[in-house]
Parts: sequence; structure tokens; C-alpha cells
Amino acid sequence: NLEPATQRKVVKKFISNSNKQIFITTHSTDILKMFKLDQILYMNENIIKVLPKIDSGIDKYFRSAAEYQVLSSLFSKAVLLVEGDAELGGVPIISKAYDDFLEDRYITLIRCQGKDNIIRFAKFFNEL
Repeated sequence: NLEPATQRKVVKKFISNSNKQIFITTHSTDILKMFKLDQILYMNENIIKVLPKIDSGIDKYFRSAAEYQVLSSLFSKAVLLVEGDAELGGVPIISKAYDDFLEDRYITLIRCQGKDNIIRFAKFFNEL
């Protein structure tokens, strides 16, 4: 129950004081964001897996921003892939009109920056 800044401080302390491999279990996206996607393992149906790669066809700048969205989605029950900023802003407003549909169902929105990237992200989440 540490605040995010303190969580990061504690993890940095562990990492900087060790030359050994460290395993951290967390539900904190703030801690996950401290690591690269290929350093993160997850468990699904009692099997430990490595996160799939985000398609290299996705623009490099957007891919790094999308990693944060992907990390947040790991704690969701579902994701909703949207094309761009208009949908990212509009869908939550519409959701509130339906008794906060997204929030109450643990659905994370992923802004894909175009229809081609929606397909790439769909493949990523299908592998996940």
C-alpha cells in the first residue's frame, strides 16, 4: 500500500544493491513501468509466460507510449482497442451514460493510432 513514488524508490533500492536476479510480484503498474516489456513475466492459467512482442510495424515513438497502456491492461479483464484520440476521449463519456460500463467491468482502453495498428494490437492481445 505504498504510494507510487515510494514503490519506485523501494524497487530502485533493491535493484541497485544487488548483482543477483530479483523476482518481484506486483499489481502495481508503477513498478511494472520501471522495467522493459521483455523483462516482465506473467502467469496465465498457472503457466508463467513472457509478454509477446509489440509488432515492430508500430511506430517506434508510439510503441514506447503504448507499452504503458499495455502494462495497465495486464490487470484488466478486457481491453477495448480504439483508433485514436477522439475515441479515447469519447468512449469513456459514453460509458458513464451506461453506469460506468468500462470501469465497472475492468476494461482498459488502448489507443492504437490508426486502423492498421488496431490489427497489430489485436494480434498482440490474442497472443497474450
